[in-house]
Amino acid sequence: MKEIKALGERSVSSEQIRESVVHTGDIFLLLAEAPQALSEFIRTQQFRSLVEERTRSFVGRDYIFQAIDGHIADPIFGSGYIVIKGEPGIGKTALIAKLVEQRGYVHHFNIVQQQINSTDAFLKNICAQVIVRYALPYSTLPLPQAAADSGFLSDLLSQAVDKSQDNVMVLVDALDESEAINNPNANTLLLPPTLPQGVFFVVTTRESNEVRLQVDQLRQIYINETDPRNVEDVRNYIGAFILEHGTAMKEAISSWGLEEREFVEIITEKSEGNFMYLVYVLADIRAGRLNSTNIGELRDLPVGLRHYYERHWKVMKSINPEVFENVHQRVICVLASAGEAVSLAQLKEWTQLTLGQVQSVITAWREFLNEQYTEDGRSLYRIYHTSFRDFLRETIGLTQYNDLIASHMDEKVIHYGGR
Repeated sequence: MKEIKALGERSVSSEQIRESVVHTGDIFLLLAEAPQALSEFIRTQQFRSLVEERTRSFVGRDYIFQAIDGHIADPIFGSGYIVIKGEPGIGKTALIAKLVEQRGYVHHFNIVQQQINSTDAFLKNICAQVIVRYALPYSTLPLPQAAADSGFLSDLLSQAVDKSQDNVMVLVDALDESEAINNPNANTLLLPPTLPQGVFFVVTTRESNEVRLQVDQLRQIYINETDPRNVEDVRNYIGAFILEHGTAMKEAISSWGLEEREFVEIITEKSEGNFMYLVYVLADIRAGRLNSTNIGELRDLPVGLRHYYERHWKVMKSINPEVFENVHQRVICVLASAGEAVSLAQLKEWTQLTLGQVQSVITAWREFLNEQYTEDGRSLYRIYHTSFRDFLRETIGLTQYNDLIASHMDEKVIHYGGR
């Protein structure tokens, strides 16, 4: 049995870490120790950063967890798919991230901004994770067949069930963001139509998107913005944010001449039950970017996520239209067009701006960005939520920024190719 260093200086076995995953949910500790031949297919660092980001201020959602557990416990539903549907910003990714953090489930996040949304990436990642999580006897993936169809994945799931004393759970976020496949009869991501007894996939998708998922057993959970339980979670989220940022938030609330209860109710109403709205608006209030001077009454806040994006874009542009168009818009739209999380140096190269200008944009728009780190500690950034990227594509247009990145990549190829 492989001996590794973890949990400080104490020497522990991979089996002990595997047992720790069962009890603490920290699957990333186990995945970090996967053999190189398997770890190259697992998005450990990217997914760890995403999970940490999305669970940092997580509250509530007990009714959804209970619904998931209720389906799993139903003896009639011995295996199958649990599909969670909801509009953008309702908290689907955060929900999956919390399950990863608390329960250590095998997982895959489709992140279109980083082009982590192909069937190939999904199959390789999940197969490698299942092997590591359940200590199955494979030192690498049998390629190309492991990524050509879901046959090898189905075999692994059967082996995992036989070896495990519990249900085998697989989480797949943002099924609607998956890359389209050519076969009109195949499921999205080539998901198996039939799962072994004791195997459950929990997947999320936008409510309005029709994804191909023809399977034998399926249960659905809808997250509705107006559901009283969702509204109550919104209130609790706002209350927790006020508690965490006490001084700044109390001063802001006082400046509007409101009691905390009134503030919570107004923000709840304006959010339309959308958590991404809360992430952005509450951060702006805490930082003083939204205040009684520049918006007047709190009830003058925009309603809903889309209107918030429109207003924030206009406000940032009004400060200095020339700087905004030549610096802020350039950096943000390049980030939205990039197919991966990018460094400050890359942004500097692609935008032809100074490092100081790029850093100032990152600072000004930090709440809209996800930050992750390379192994040598460098920061990488990408757009935080798909809905903001959609807004930019529909209202600003990203074609010229896609072309800008492509031209720099072509120049680099020509430069190095001619050496």
